[in-house]
Amino acid sequence: MGKVLIRILSLLLISIYVYGNNSSQRIGGISQFLIDRANDNYLFIFENNIKNNKSLNCYFKNTKENLEFAGLKELMISEELWESSLEQDLDILLTRSSAKYIENTFKFSKKSSSLWGDYLDILKYIEIKYKGEFYPLTSLPTDANKELKDLVNSFYTHSLNINETLKYFGKFAKKQLCETPVVGSKEFLSKINDIYKIEDSVKDILDTFRKYIKNNNLRVVPSAKKELKDNLIGTMEDELSQLVSENHEAIKDIKEFIQLLETYESDETTTTVKVVSALKVIRAKSDISEKRFKKLKKHVMFFAQISEAKSSEEVSTILMSYAIPPVSFFEKRQSNERWLINSYLGVFAGKSNTPDSEANSNDYGIYAPIGIEYSHSIDNGASLSYMISPFDFGYPISLKLNGVDEDVEYEQIIAPSIGITYGFANSPLALGIVFQKGKKYDSTKEQEKKVFLHLSFDMPLFILK
Repeated sequence: MGKVLIRILSLLLISIYVYGNNSSQRIGGISQFLIDRANDNYLFIFENNIKNNKSLNCYFKNTKENLEFAGLKELMISEELWESSLEQDLDILLTRSSAKYIENTFKFSKKSSSLWGDYLDILKYIEIKYKGEFYPLTSLPTDANKELKDLVNSFYTHSLNINETLKYFGKFAKKQLCETPVVGSKEFLSKINDIYKIEDSVKDILDTFRKYIKNNNLRVVPSAKKELKDNLIGTMEDELSQLVSENHEAIKDIKEFIQLLETYESDETTTTVKVVSALKVIRAKSDISEKRFKKLKKHVMFFAQISEAKSSEEVSTILMSYAIPPVSFFEKRQSNERWLINSYLGVFAGKSNTPDSEANSNDYGIYAPIGIEYSHSIDNGASLSYMISPFDFGYPISLKLNGVDEDVEYEQIIAPSIGITYGFANSPLALGIVFQKGKKYDSTKEQEKKVFLHLSFDMPLFILK
């Protein structure tokens, strides 16, 4: 305890120094320091709130990962990083919603299963001639050489391409847009390009059959269906022509999405405008609740505005403050016990009276003490603290917050108090009860006694032990 007493005496000497040397300016400086400290705690709460936003992680994954990796304050200095991560997320959101629309509208994955089944049904009745012998297209002898395998596989290559192309979009047929696969515009455009090529693949399949029929190297087995024996090519064309026809119809609408992507990539509109458009897509194409959507909108719009801020003044306007001291309330929540020089900044409400008053009166305002505190953590991750404070900077801080430029006398911050405070787990917020004695802030400057509750930011200044 010896070191603790020495530091307490040091604090008292500092307070005497404050009293004797330009006290109004020093009181103003301490008041501003406490305001800055509170801003930092507000920033912590806001950042934590963003990190717990499940919808942000779902629809704006890159932005969320950057936030978790570097933290909000550090990232606010990088306009390029925010803009880049938002651009990536918007690109993915646009391709996701486009692919989802394509599958839900044209049911490509179902057509894939149907086409593949019909095609295999035809192949099982056909045999290919190789070195004078016929082999079925649906099975190969165990000792088949590479040439025979390649020959049989040539009947599958183009159909597999069609099957994989159509099957790809089945991954997007989900109710929740954010549950669909993450895909960028490059991959998406590649798959769209494959859809354009389906007609060419159909032509290649028919050309392969014609080539082998012409050379008498292909035959239909006797057990085949009558229509297949009568006209193999005609049957194949019937099976595939409907797919080609439907594909033409799909391509007309898909082109609209391609134009949208091209416009998006070359568009010079602001990030905020693009974010608003993206939020409209999310609102229209998913069943996100109103509560989650409002929270998502608030956080994403914040990121968009930060990404467009061109100066520290603009950043300050968006988020109150920019370069402020670190959060330190964890010291109290995680330690068995601590002796500290501590401060709080928040609001209070309670009862007060003066010696000559007959009844208590309601009282409320800003509470900002600095004092000596003993604190210990409790089982639920919170803390319980007991504070003795000689000062309360609530009055000068309330003047600053209201834009009032007024000198504050030393005696106006002398307000001895004792209090018990509960610090919430994983949060800088604290709730406490206080008994205080000090001068009123009005012109009478009478001594008054107060008993009140306060809700404040918990802001340790120095750890004594």
